[in-house]
Amino acid sequence: MTTNCLLSPDTVGVRTRPLVKPDSYDLRRSMKQARGLGPTDLALNKALRRQG
Repeated sequence: MTTNCLLSPDTVGVRTRPLVKPDSYDLRRSMKQARGLGPTDLALNKALRRQG
């Protein structure tokens, strides 16, 4: 998963507009922006933030 794309063996997802500029120094800040994410991307994004 990146800030704008989700690629897995069975799922491909792309954030709709607006795209999020990646922040190499603070990835968590970029990942907090949920606007434009599809339901699968949003669920994975939330799960990854809980792990951190």
